[in-house]
Amino acid sequence: MYEGVSAPEPDDPVELLSGSPHMTEQLFGLSFKLVPGAFFQTNTPACEVLYRTVMGLVNKGDDVTLLDVCCGTGTIGICAAAEGAVKRVIGIELCQRAVDCAVDNAAANGVGGAVTFTCARAEHVLRQTLDAHRAQQAARVAAGADASSAGTLVAVVDPPRAGLHRSCLEAIRNCSAIMRLVYVSCNPTGSMVADMEALCGPGSKALSGKPFVPALAVPVDLFPSTDHCEMVIAFDRDTADC
Repeated sequence: MYEGVSAPEPDDPVELLSGSPHMTEQLFGLSFKLVPGAFFQTNTPACEVLYRTVMGLVNKGDDVTLLDVCCGTGTIGICAAAEGAVKRVIGIELCQRAVDCAVDNAAANGVGGAVTFTCARAEHVLRQTLDAHRAQQAARVAAGADASSAGTLVAVVDPPRAGLHRSCLEAIRNCSAIMRLVYVSCNPTGSMVADMEALCGPGSKALSGKPFVPALAVPVDLFPSTDHCEMVIAFDRDTADC
């Protein structure tokens, strides 16, 4: 039983009193297992509009690897893989119960071989994940693959209201392989503004990568009759000579 004054932590203990330990939700005809502590959008029809918007902004080629930061139960990545918008998905999520659901959801929807999920704070593993991806792509080229066929790395971030950790922002900006970033914000007038300063602002010792440039912003109304609105922004890497 939770007796706090606010929301419990994702991995706080849960006692099942009766019924099933999980529920199932449908998105695009796919089934997703959900458990307490695992994030899932509450307005399912509007969530499909949101994810369709994200997938439309993600697809930048035929060989896309999607880096899904704060992936929850794997919904965005699994939907994108199932619809052929991406070939591979690398998901990072803090809540172990959500990661367990993501693994089950990928298998249940026939894309288990195309996705991997890591349970960790994104700021702790993002740099290593990006380094590993770069090493794999370099190995493909060294083995004879054309450099232009090494694929595209696109990142999607769907952070909590507080936004992204500073280390995440630095890792994303400093990874030159990420040419497109799709940011889903539930706090577009707050934390997203601060995160954009790090992603798009002047460089520094910590922010050595070329900045991103906003390319397109799409609001999605997940909660009709309220003032709240989700914002999806696509950023492209600035390739202009400095």
